Amino acid sequence: MEIEDRITISELARITGIPASTIRFYLREGLITPPVKQSRTRAYYNNDNIMELKRLRKLRDEDGLSIEEIRKIARYPGAVKEKGVTNESSQPDRRSDILDSAIELFRSKGYDAININDIAEKAGISKGTFYKHFRDKENLFYECADKVFLDIDREFRELLDEKNIVKRLELRTSLFIRTHHYMIDMLHIMRGSSTGANSENSVRLNRIIDNLINPIASDLKEGIKQGIFRDMDTTIVAHLLMGAAEYGIYFCEGKNNEEIDQLVEKGLRLIMQGAIRTPLNSETVGLV
Repeated sequence: MEIEDRITISELARITGIPASTIRFYLREGLITPPVKQSRTRAYYNNDNIMELKRLRKLRDEDGLSIEEIRKIARYPGAVKEKGVTNESSQPDRRSDILDSAIELFRSKGYDAININDIAEKAGISKGTFYKHFRDKENLFYECADKVFLDIDREFRELLDEKNIVKRLELRTSLFIRTHHYMIDMLHIMRGSSTGANSENSVRLNRIIDNLINPIASDLKEGIKQGIFRDMDTTIVAHLLMGAAEYGIYFCEGKNNEEIDQLVEKGLRLIMQGAIRTPLNSETVGLV
């Protein structure tokens, strides 16, 4: 054992802020890995025990799990680990239920507005079952984030019937700002977690960006085809419009729907005027 891993129970209590009596209780319950005994009266813990105890504190204090619920999640061997799903037999069907429920809740309410209780209730499972499959809400979000942002147009039924490309771009932007402002908060979470070009979350973030950008680029391509817009790099312009919508959310905060619609119309006209072959008028693009 390395010197830095020779941690006494009093030092462990000081580091974690958990009383020695509670640590001994967790040890008796099999919820942390046993220390290495050096003699009948001396035993040493290590850094893994620190992580286990921090995890237990989160399960108890933040997630509100009882000892019985935690006991169902993990028991030594297979003690509570920072990254670990327990070594109980996995249930792929329940994992799928959790993912599907989380995607729906994240899409409809955002990240901050829901908790593990909400996800477990919607999936028809206990919190204990949740923790068999996912470390916490953040871990679950990272796994399903790209699907949360997939095809959000399907929730904007008004877009399906709008044939005018400029009006469709306006409508898409207004609806996104009015109803999906929390999507930007979730996008920030993914950006913050995407460190390193090869990280798993970086790959997910790229898929999320594609999910947001592709429908806009598709509208722009249709506008070029109809002769409304000049030839352009639709991917670049789609990113510019998405950026405008993102910061437009903050600009439109506190405004009613009518005010948002008016600001979006003015803003889009200002941004796109250089991309339109002829001046915007009701005869050319059907705008009032």
